[in-house]
Amino acid sequence: MSTITLLVDNLAGNGLQHEHGLSIFIKHQDKRILFDNGQNEVLFHNADRLGISLSDLDIIILSHGHYDHGGNLASLLLANPNALFFAHPDCLQTRSSLHPDKPARMISLNQNTIEAIDNFPDKQKNG
Repeated sequence: MSTITLLVDNLAGNGLQHEHGLSIFIKHQDKRILFDNGQNEVLFHNADRLGISLSDLDIIILSHGHYDHGGNLASLLLANPNALFFAHPDCLQTRSSLHPDKPARMISLNQNTIEAIDNFPDKQKNG
């Protein structure tokens, strides 16, 4: 049996918190998979509230290199040194949000997260 649990998004109910970002927990064939990981502590609050441990993950996936999808990655990689980690190599590129009449805003992963990815032993940065 497989389950998919939305841990972080822009909306929440039933005592859960919300934020701009995304994180999805997937349990499939005895594998515990985290797809993206939000941007702040909302991930940990919601996982705790839903009874989901984030310290025994088998696979961690980062869909792309924006702060709101990889904000908790450094602590998750540290807590899950035996997990497989998958991300596209371009996730480390500097990214900006550009809008007319507004200054450019950085939306990249923070430096702490980039260093954690670079230092993670079993990274599989594949497209």
